[in-house]
Amino acid sequence: MSTSPSPFVDHAEPILRNAPIPDSLKGDLWQAFHESKDPEELVQRLQPLVVPDQVKTDLYEKKKFLQPSGSVDTAVSALTKMRDLPPEVLDLAEAHPKIASLLVSAASKGGEKGPEKPAASAKPAAGPKPSPAAPGAPADDSASPDLSEMPPDVPPTPSGHMLVQASDGGLHHIPKERIQDAKKIDPNLKILHVEP
Repeated sequence: MSTSPSPFVDHAEPILRNAPIPDSLKGDLWQAFHESKDPEELVQRLQPLVVPDQVKTDLYEKKKFLQPSGSVDTAVSALTKMRDLPPEVLDLAEAHPKIASLLVSAASKGGEKGPEKPAASAKPAAGPKPSPAAPGAPADDSASPDLSEMPPDVPPTPSGHMLVQASDGGLHHIPKERIQDAKKIDPNLKILHVEP
């Protein structure tokens, strides 16, 4: 189990408590430790101080341990790449935030292999198939999205139901006979699939 360091603990104090140096120098070391934004800056601040190398090493290692695992550069890079994504992909990510979060997290770690893509000859996952609107349902004049790119977390449409996309991007299975009620609630509802 991985634990993150507590921000309420003075991480320099245990190292400095028993260090064989005067208290005034311990104060300088403590200040250098807490005012340094990263381990490299701490090294620069510790260099001119005359203290045992073991104390410097211990402070450096503790500062290194306290550094966040992800960097700001990684986050900026991920956001820049997201800006270049097609709007449909961003809409899909917004409709499924948990999955998008997992994908972004995996991508930002870098070097780790994700799940392998299925082979080209593999059978496509069972799921919704595009079909015309149900008889008696008003025609939806907006273009329906390509369901071959539908994420695998959408379960197959039950018999006698329609797969619809709400104006907020959410996907729902609605009984055919209730589609008019659903359209009253959300006039921009898109019918994606009808299961006979």
